[in-house]
Amino acid sequence: MADNTKNSAEWYKKEKIKNHSKEITIKLNTTHLKTAGYVLIVLILVGIITAQYHGLIPAKNSIVGSATAMIDPIEEENKTSAVTIIKPDGSVIDGTATADVEEEIEEEKVEEEEEELLPITGEMDLIINKINYVIKGDDYARVMSVEFTIINQDVDFVPKIVGYLTAYGSDDEKTVTLAELKAGESRKETSTKLTFGYNNIDDEQILKLELYKGSKLEKTVSKSFETN
Repeated sequence: MADNTKNSAEWYKKEKIKNHSKEITIKLNTTHLKTAGYVLIVLILVGIITAQYHGLIPAKNSIVGSATAMIDPIEEENKTSAVTIIKPDGSVIDGTATADVEEEIEEEKVEEEEEELLPITGEMDLIINKINYVIKGDDYARVMSVEFTIINQDVDFVPKIVGYLTAYGSDDEKTVTLAELKAGESRKETSTKLTFGYNNIDDEQILKLELYKGSKLEKTVSKSFETN
């Protein structure tokens, strides 16, 4: 009888424990969590560095290099090829000349030209340099163009040239109006408007040019030539 009572008591205790709500308490150790977090960060950094080393992830330097590569061609457009440049003052520049150097050289050229202006004496001159002609027939030829130089040591003016062969006079004269010529400057011109036909090609011919400033005759020059 005592054994049955003891067994009943044990069964009741087991059933009570079985039917009782179970409670689970979890305790977290923050020190261990921090350590795990640091380890994770280190592993991530090691993974990134390894990936960059093997080229799986572009490194920062490669990105900067790409940006530089995009900028460099733009800068190169503002440079000329590597050349040796002799400046007007005689100095030599070796290597790549930039646009700034070219601009400086151009400015020095302009200054040099201004320094070479002719003195203002109040005079003008006209020179016939060359007469170009073509033989057209047995006894006929034609002046095709005339090269001449105007020297202006007076004021700015618009030159007008009147030309003719003396054998025919004003009956066959031609007039050419040129662009303005500044004081102290000289200009060489080749005009195809000064063209004249003539016979007697075995005879010496004389070309006469007149230089006008407005309606005023400033200079008259002549040049003889033979048709060969």
